[in-house]
Amino acid sequence: MATLGRRNSYKRGSVYQRFVYETDEAGKKLLDKRGEPIVRYSYWQATYEVPQELLPPGVKRRRLTGNGVTQVAALRALSENKSAFYERKENGQVLFRTPRKRGTTRKTVDDLFKDWLAHKTDEAITSTVLRKYRRLYEQHVQPHIGKEFLDKITDRQLLQLLNSTLPSKKKIDSNGKSVAASVLLGNAARLNIWRVLRMAFRWGELHNYFAGRGNPMMLVKQPKVTKRMIDIDARVDEADRIMAYLEEKRPELLALMGLQLLGLRQSERLGLRLEDVWGIDTKHPKLMVRGQLARWEKEDMIRNGDGRRWYWRDKTKTGVEREIPLTEPFLGYLKEHLKRRAENAKGPKFHDWGDDPIGQLLFLTERGAVVSKNKDVAIWKQVCEAAGVMPYPQHENRFVTAAKLAGLKPAVPSNVVRAIIGHESEAIGYYYQRVTSDNSEDALTRYGDTYKTRKGRAPKKG
Repeated sequence: MATLGRRNSYKRGSVYQRFVYETDEAGKKLLDKRGEPIVRYSYWQATYEVPQELLPPGVKRRRLTGNGVTQVAALRALSENKSAFYERKENGQVLFRTPRKRGTTRKTVDDLFKDWLAHKTDEAITSTVLRKYRRLYEQHVQPHIGKEFLDKITDRQLLQLLNSTLPSKKKIDSNGKSVAASVLLGNAARLNIWRVLRMAFRWGELHNYFAGRGNPMMLVKQPKVTKRMIDIDARVDEADRIMAYLEEKRPELLALMGLQLLGLRQSERLGLRLEDVWGIDTKHPKLMVRGQLARWEKEDMIRNGDGRRWYWRDKTKTGVEREIPLTEPFLGYLKEHLKRRAENAKGPKFHDWGDDPIGQLLFLTERGAVVSKNKDVAIWKQVCEAAGVMPYPQHENRFVTAAKLAGLKPAVPSNVVRAIIGHESEAIGYYYQRVTSDNSEDALTRYGDTYKTRKGRAPKKG
């Protein structure tokens, strides 16, 4: 980093234009063809000398600073910091951060995440979740603040990352160029990055990575996320059209596709085993949701050494097992599927899984291969298009389940709906939306009757 020779002075401070240069791995500045340092970016910094009478004992000098892309922006940021400084003074709060102790090793954000991810590896966390944490950091955080020292990084830098830098990132085309008017990260993605940062910084705070100073992430508010609402009534009609098409044209897919309407998540549905179907020939058949189909990461496959890509994980997404009673038409779909599956298993080309739990999955191909998530999505898309419906995310069928249960007369109690689709589910919102909508329509119909004039139907007297 360097500062221009010129500066603008004012009262107790100055305004500098500062530069950050491109460097190699050794920290040496990179030069262009003319031998000049390559500027990565520049900014303005406004400074303010804190009056001597406000300094702690033994301290000769302290400055407040404000950064911005222009002089005006830097002065505005400095003004905000000065206001916050004097507000802390009036409230009797600590004015300055605790200085870093001499001899203390300075940690960077990179150091923090490297150690935090190693710590998470020792916890009961799946490799898939760990991979997501690592990718979020490496792709969206590390390039911007990875080299920043933890005893210097501020909440302003983190806010700028989350609310300015990340929202401005654009999608990249096949030629490596950014796509105009595109957005790479939506609000939900930024919320996930905020959560990862908060977890890592909180862990670093507990393990003294900030050298006695405060955790700046505690001052960064959670990004607001606007959930996308769907027309649930239209989605219910589309689901009915798809099921009617399957009944008529593709009955062999009724169980695979139809069980979505029992509120099952994709991984739970594809992870159902033969032993999860209880008492199918009794008066009270039921489906036990006790695990899910999961995928090994590449490093796991290398470590296992058997080349397996998929495995059965003995835990649902929420960690809670569910018991779903089987009734028609779903019971009939399942019985027919079990007959076809038994016939397929007798074929000479049916894959022998040995003792692997994968071999006991309810849904396998005709040759005994795993119905992967990608294959399941491809089948769903094909079915939607054949039924004349624009393909929509399979997860929305959980919303359809909740809405249809709410539409029954009388509506199914909410605790029963939660037991079917899972207690921690966004789909519950669509249950209450449907119940509220039906009740509101009835109430407003009766309310409107009181306002109808002679042109319509006159209100009842008395």
